[in-house]
Amino acid sequence: MASPSYLPWLFCMVMFLQVFGLNEAQGQCLEQQRSLLLQMKNDFTVTPRSKKLVEWDSSKDCCGWPGVTCGSRGYVTGLDLGGEGIEVGLNGTSPLFELHFLTALNLSLNYFEGAMPSAFGKLSNLVHLDLSRSGFEGRIPIEISSLTRLVTLDLSSLYNFGLKVDSPNLRMLVGNLSKLVELRLNDVELTTQRSEWCQVLSSTVPHLQVLSLRSCRLSGPIHASLQTLQSLSVIDLSSNYFSAPFPQFFSKFKNLTSLSMSDCELSGKFPDKILQAQALRVLDLSDNSFVPNNLPITFKHSSLETLVLARTKFSKTIPESIGEVRMLSQLDLSQCSLAGHIPSSISQLTRLVRLDLSSNSLSGSVPSLSLARNLTQLNLASNQLTGSILSTDWKRLSQLENVLLQSNSLTGSVPAAMFGIPSLQQVYLLNNHFIGFTEELIRTPSPLLTKLSASRNALKGQFPAFISGLRGLVDLDLSDNNFGDTLHMDSLSQLKDLESLDLSNSNLSVEFGKDYSPFFPKLTTLFLASCHLKEIPAFLKASATIAHVEMSDNQIHGSIPSWIWDITSLETLKLSQNSLQSIETPHPSSSGIEMLDLSSNRLHGELPNLPSARYINLTSNHFNSTISSIINELPYSTLEFLYIASNNLYGTIPDSICKVEYLYLLDLTDNFLSGAIPACLPMIGNTRVLSIGGNNITGIIPDTFATQCMLLTLDLSSNSLLGGVPKSLTDCAQLQVLNLSSNQLTGEIPFELGYVSSLVSLNMSHNSLTGPIPASFGNLTSLDSLDLAKNELSGVIPVQLAALKLLSFLNVSYNQLEGMIPDGPQFRKFSEASFLGNKGLCGFPLSKHC
Repeated sequence: MASPSYLPWLFCMVMFLQVFGLNEAQGQCLEQQRSLLLQMKNDFTVTPRSKKLVEWDSSKDCCGWPGVTCGSRGYVTGLDLGGEGIEVGLNGTSPLFELHFLTALNLSLNYFEGAMPSAFGKLSNLVHLDLSRSGFEGRIPIEISSLTRLVTLDLSSLYNFGLKVDSPNLRMLVGNLSKLVELRLNDVELTTQRSEWCQVLSSTVPHLQVLSLRSCRLSGPIHASLQTLQSLSVIDLSSNYFSAPFPQFFSKFKNLTSLSMSDCELSGKFPDKILQAQALRVLDLSDNSFVPNNLPITFKHSSLETLVLARTKFSKTIPESIGEVRMLSQLDLSQCSLAGHIPSSISQLTRLVRLDLSSNSLSGSVPSLSLARNLTQLNLASNQLTGSILSTDWKRLSQLENVLLQSNSLTGSVPAAMFGIPSLQQVYLLNNHFIGFTEELIRTPSPLLTKLSASRNALKGQFPAFISGLRGLVDLDLSDNNFGDTLHMDSLSQLKDLESLDLSNSNLSVEFGKDYSPFFPKLTTLFLASCHLKEIPAFLKASATIAHVEMSDNQIHGSIPSWIWDITSLETLKLSQNSLQSIETPHPSSSGIEMLDLSSNRLHGELPNLPSARYINLTSNHFNSTISSIINELPYSTLEFLYIASNNLYGTIPDSICKVEYLYLLDLTDNFLSGAIPACLPMIGNTRVLSIGGNNITGIIPDTFATQCMLLTLDLSSNSLLGGVPKSLTDCAQLQVLNLSSNQLTGEIPFELGYVSSLVSLNMSHNSLTGPIPASFGNLTSLDSLDLAKNELSGVIPVQLAALKLLSFLNVSYNQLEGMIPDGPQFRKFSEASFLGNKGLCGFPLSKHC
């Protein structure tokens, strides 16, 4: 049987062919009719998509032209130019409107510009009119209503609400079209008819069989008058705003074969009765808001072929009776909050073509699907399934295209026979506990397989040999496994279409040849982290497509070769955690690299200058230069993340850094930088993280934080900063981490800081701060850690701090505090060490009583 989504078109095609006169002898084309057609063709812009107009030959009988049907007297009665990609305006003077004998006209899937011509009303003999997705815009002309012979009418819009019905209204448009059997107005705005459309249709088009008003901005509830249209066979009301319970009278439509009401904001209890509608073959109620409920206990007597309930909340399990719906070919219960086992009766659904139970909480094993020989799509991803998948005889599923089993807890071996299915296109096995592949011999590996992902499993042993025969592979990801094998990359040299290869962290020793010939001429992404590489593969030098390279955590040593900066396609280069010592070209100013990670190596000398970089990480190396070499030469519009922590940088932080407009993160911690903080630095409005702790920075903290400060983290610890805590810090309303410890700050802590409610960690220890702990700190309800140790703070510990329910670390030791330690659930968890060195403090947990 035809796929349910094509049923309406099948009906239309039957009617269309009848009108085109398959039972009527075609006459010879009249000269006047041929002339009109040629004039019309000349008015149109014939695009490369055209398959029919380009074959209109003036030397041949026009009744034999593609898309043209004639009656016995030579008049053109049918014109099918759907999908020709015509790009031109169509006005009322077009020769098209002189073809008065037309009974069927199809101009769908074109790109006509402007308003729909009122001249369509001249074609009074039309029985079938299809202008769907043809590019017209604006109001549908009232003249359409004069086509009283219409049996099928499709005015569906190419764009969301590109067409609308308001003046005339819906009653005026269809009021004279009493013979209509099929009406499609998808994506046509019917806003002004929101509450009246049911009454209009029930009183004007009594013979309607197909009604499609998808995405028309209709609202509910659906009026009961619609039930008078007892001939309805196909109903599509998807993507409207009914915000009401499902109309129960739909279950009484005796001829209803297809019902689609997805994304309609339907509420109330799931309509069990609709599942028992005798003629119903297609049901789509996905993306609605029914009250969470069990799926019906029984599916007996159901004749459904397609059941789509995705993203509709249910509870508990899929009933065993689902196996009684023997005609079922498509079942989609994804994201339905289902739990329990997949019923074994699903094995009885021999007609299944598509099965999607993904993103639920289903557990237990995967039932055998060996009898579903027509299965093309299998999606069981993101559940809690366990056990083996070998109960299915995968060789029998000869139509299988896509297998999605990722994010479960499946175990055992992956059947290698699966990769011999000739129609197979995508296989996703990632994030499970598979240990390997079975050892069947695959005589002809799947030629159409483009994507194979089995990352984050426990695959071990030899690298699967059959992969070298999957010549259509575009994306191969076997990362995060435990093979324990050596892979000679030339064994994959037949994968000429490969674009992405990820073998990272799979306990593989990857070896390349010494020549420069490209293994994979289309490769854009190469991830080989932790693959025991000794050098950067030479074949990359000749690559014209490589964009992303990840080779961190290997044993690459020596220099980064100069040729790597000349790869014009390269955007990402990650070589962290190796033993690299130098960069052959310290200023690769011509490189187009946007992301560079050379952290945790032994690199020294000057910092590299990458003018196109957005992300640079040079942390944990031995670079010994100023940061001016990387800042002064960078364009001010690119750099967003700059990590140069734990190096040997010296000199000052240049004022030019403030011109890096979109600098979200700056990390210069643990270097030998000196001088003052540029006054402009706190004013960079887009900065989220600013870390320059562990240097020799002197002077004061500039009190110039931007009014719309976006900082999340500020770390100025372990420097030699003087002066007070700037009050403008309180403008950083999103600040979560503030570390000013181990400096020489003086003065009082601004009480305004207690109103930065986003603070999670606050450390001002090891300074010379005086005055009280602000009582306003009691407002810091998100605070997890507060360290004020080793200052000269005085007064009492504010009782308001006892209300901080999330506070897990507190240290106010070695100050000049006095009085009783506040009592509260959090304070009872703190040890004596939190309060030592304050002679005036008393109470629990100190031994000194008050």
